[in-house]
Amino acid sequence: MAVVRLETRGAELPLPADAATAIAQTAQLAGVRALQIDFDAKASDRPFYRELIGLVRRQLPAGVPLSITALASWCNYDAWINDLPVAEAVPMLFRMGPDRYHPGDSFRVNLCQSSIGISTDEPIIRLPRVRRIYVFHPGPWLKRDYDNAVQELKRWL
Repeated sequence: MAVVRLETRGAELPLPADAATAIAQTAQLAGVRALQIDFDAKASDRPFYRELIGLVRRQLPAGVPLSITALASWCNYDAWINDLPVAEAVPMLFRMGPDRYHPGDSFRVNLCQSSIGISTDEPIIRLPRVRRIYVFHPGPWLKRDYDNAVQELKRWL
């Protein structure tokens, strides 16, 4: 799965069509069978993001799943992602601040119920039962980072 991270750092958002074309092209890289967009869209960015996701989905081959990362709030009480044309929305269970995930919580939005995202630089909490766990790492992945992440997950699963 190719993951495309969008960061604006206060800059103006690009044109959705231009960004969508660049993102969709990553699905043509060797070995890529799925695509994920990682963008912490502010409320004011949502119209842009909704349009971008629709454009990317239309440019991808039908058999290539499109996934997005999601703030936990989008999966619970702020369900603006309900009708996006994506296969899944992955709630990020790290760097959450006041929206901290608590063991036993379930996500209300159906798109958020099959996967979760965790990070190697935060302790693992009791994980909900999901089909897929995405492990994010704040730096470049080294073999020892991968091995440590696998061992840590084995302790919790």
